[in-house]
Amino acid sequence: MSRVLIFLEELVEDVEYVYPYLRFKEEGFEVVSAAPKLKEYKGKKGMSFFPDKTVKDVYHTEFDCVFIPGGYAPDRLRRYTEVLHIVKKHYEKGKLVCAVCHGPWVLISAKIVKGKTVTGFFAIKDGL
Repeated sequence: MSRVLIFLEELVEDVEYVYPYLRFKEEGFEVVSAAPKLKEYKGKKGMSFFPDKTVKDVYHTEFDCVFIPGGYAPDRLRRYTEVLHIVKKHYEKGKLVCAVCHGPWVLISAKIVKGKTVTGFFAIKDGL
């Protein structure tokens, strides 16, 4: 079974977290959500989320896909060296690394976008 890691932080765009999480599960993927701490996180629209594991718990775990939802969560996630290491490690191993909306902020900070065509929310275009 393929494994997907979805990052979580405060002010994630609710639908960009929930919908991919549910669709990956519906397609038979093992989905693991990870955040800096095991605590309740609030989405931009007010939904509550609780991660499966901490970022440190999954630091040495390999996934087939890493997914970064948008909202304001990526601005927080990109400040954690562990998150950047996980993203870069999976990218370098040829794993699928995906981001939506503001999610590419994390890819920028992980230094994996140079020379690539990347899309994202228009407000982060200068970083891309």
